[in-house]
Amino acid sequence: MAEEVTIEIPVVVPEKESVMASAEESVLQVALSGMAQEGAAASSRRTNRADQLAGDSAAMWSVALTTPTVFAGMGFRVAQQSGGYPADTGTGTGGKP
Repeated sequence: MAEEVTIEIPVVVPEKESVMASAEESVLQVALSGMAQEGAAASSRRTNRADQLAGDSAAMWSVALTTPTVFAGMGFRVAQQSGGYPADTGTGTGGKP
């Protein structure tokens, strides 16, 4: 079992009067407004991309689930042959009945 170790991490506390505290309030409001607008735009882009992805996925699955595979096509062929598979005579053989 690992030995328990305690480490001390020094934390630097900035002075009370920092650059942001001394900035004018109107400048801070402009900066925060711009940041909020960028955050909203990024969120909108993510939402639009998720909607696009959902639509693309739905379209892909609707095509995939309604298109018969090679094996399904063979199964349909067997089902329509009156003589079973492989049929020498009957419906769907391509030969003379």
